[in-house]
Amino acid sequence: MPTSHKRVLAPSRLSGPTCGSSDCIIVAKERPSQKGPRILQVIESLSYRPEERTVVILIDIISEHDCDVPVRYRVVHRGGVAGVLRRFLLHDEDPRQRILTQLYAKRMTQHPTDEDLILFHPRTNCMGYQREGVEVSLAGPGRCFDQLPVESQLRPEHGVISPDGSPPVFTSFLIPPEGTPAICGEERSICRLELRIHPQTYDHLVGTAGGFSVDSYDGLVRDIEYDLQVMGTDDLKDFFCRAIKPAKALLLPKAYDIVVFQEIGQRIEVDSGSISICPAPESEIGTELRDKVLWFFGQTEEFYLSLRYQSDPLRGRDTLAEARARP
Repeated sequence: MPTSHKRVLAPSRLSGPTCGSSDCIIVAKERPSQKGPRILQVIESLSYRPEERTVVILIDIISEHDCDVPVRYRVVHRGGVAGVLRRFLLHDEDPRQRILTQLYAKRMTQHPTDEDLILFHPRTNCMGYQREGVEVSLAGPGRCFDQLPVESQLRPEHGVISPDGSPPVFTSFLIPPEGTPAICGEERSICRLELRIHPQTYDHLVGTAGGFSVDSYDGLVRDIEYDLQVMGTDDLKDFFCRAIKPAKALLLPKAYDIVVFQEIGQRIEVDSGSISICPAPESEIGTELRDKVLWFFGQTEEFYLSLRYQSDPLRGRDTLAEARARP
């Protein structure tokens, strides 16, 4: 996002490790030397569920790749998370997707002649969208996502809970998974990940008191580095320094959106300390969705969104049984 469009919500708090959760992802190349892909957009949608000691995150990633050599990319999250790769469906019956479809109605529409394509309108700045939409494949170049099941459990490269139950420093997944077709060139594509934070990581990074955060790449890299100093093995430190930390390894999205669900999960409010994060204009959200989501546009390299529970997270409207019945 251009500097002229940055909007600081409150004074910065960027020194030292993040005290709360870093509910953001890093996208990196599988090999730092490889060419591509490029990440056009990341849409991260969060549902906080303290009664289950977790945060459920939908990650929509739009990428393009114009090199002849097939590639994969790596998604990294701080702490321990379980991951599922899903086929992106614009009109899924999942209540979260129904909200997102309404929210992104101006930006994503079904292609009029091809059900495997959507027309996506990239954001030109935090207030406007590119008029001419670009075609984005739901199946992926060479149909790499179409050849997967509608829902595929992802096997983490790193991120296994230790025998003593302590959470891992970070979890990483390859997209598409190893053993499946990689991303070929000449096509934009979209895929969806669903990440669920392990209870041990929730207790460590979020908890039920104080604030937590959603951080950009730079903040997350710093936090993982700090965690590695405290509890990382030599092999994990080497992998991080070789495969994730190098600037040439990181795939910085052209745009990073954050959506916080307010009715599907615990209600959240913005806390003091956010920086380089722009709330979506109310005119974009619309009256119908105003109470259902918080919506933000982040500066890719360095943003910090400070959040807290709106009320006692263990005294929400939903019982534990009701919460577990939700998607």
